[in-house]
Amino acid sequence: MENIDLVERLKWRDSREKAYVQVIEPYTELFHTTLSLDQREPNVNEKDSSNDHETFPAGLNAPAMSLQAMADELRSLQRTCDLYQRNMQKAQFTCKQKLQENSLLEKQLSLQKELNVEKDKRIHLLQDELWALQLEVASLERKPAGS
Repeated sequence: MENIDLVERLKWRDSREKAYVQVIEPYTELFHTTLSLDQREPNVNEKDSSNDHETFPAGLNAPAMSLQAMADELRSLQRTCDLYQRNMQKAQFTCKQKLQENSLLEKQLSLQKELNVEKDKRIHLLQDELWALQLEVASLERKPAGS
C-alpha cells in the first residue's frame, strides 16, 4: 500500500514538474530572444543625426532593408509567441485535466475509506456474534454432560 502511495506521489510530482517546465521554458526562451534583439539593435534615441550616413552606407535602400529585417524578426517573434501561447494553453488544459482526475480520485478514495469503515464495523459485529454463538454452544455442550 505504501509503495502504491509513493508511486502516485512521484507521478503527481513529475506531472507538476513537467507543467512547470512547459510554462517557464517558453518565457525564458522569449526573454533570451528579446534580450539578444535588444543587444543587436541600438536604441533609436541614442542615435544622433550626424551618424545617419554611417548607419545606412548603402544609400536609400538601406533603411528599407533594415525595416524589412526588423519586420522579419518581428514576424519570427510573433510565430514564437504564438507557439508559446499554444503550448501554454495545452499545459493549462493538461493541468485542468489532472486536477479533475485528482479530484475524482480523491472523492473515490474518500468513498472507499467510508466503505472500509463500514466494513470494519460489520466485521466487528459479526465477530462479536460469532463469539456469542461459540459461548452459547459451549454452555449447551456443558449442560447435557452435567444433567
